[in-house]
Amino acid sequence: MTSRRRDRGYTLAETLASLALAGAVSLAIASLTHGVFALLTKDRNLEAAVNIAGERMEAVACAATRIGFTNETVFSGNASFRVETLTIPDDYVDNVQVTVVWTDKEKTNSYSLASCVALPGAASR
Repeated sequence: MTSRRRDRGYTLAETLASLALAGAVSLAIASLTHGVFALLTKDRNLEAAVNIAGERMEAVACAATRIGFTNETVFSGNASFRVETLTIPDDYVDNVQVTVVWTDKEKTNSYSLASCVALPGAASR
């Protein structure tokens, strides 16, 4: 006796099962990546710092420039945030490029978290 395979569409149950499996695999990969990242950094503060990177850190960078923070300004706990101010070439002399850099507590690794361009006098607006 030979069995014949017939072409048919997926049922709703098969589709849902397929999506659930894909979701579980994605979650497992994300968890593994997160765990490996935490092991590599040896410091949970880096995770926290990276989690708040983006718009909020960019706002901190711009605000720090406007009120005159310098290198080695510490914003919180064991996370040493340094604001680096770099002048942009002469034709953009009124603008300042700001980068927030996070350094781990052993001072062995530094990570650039955010960068923005701010007008030094913008705080008075």
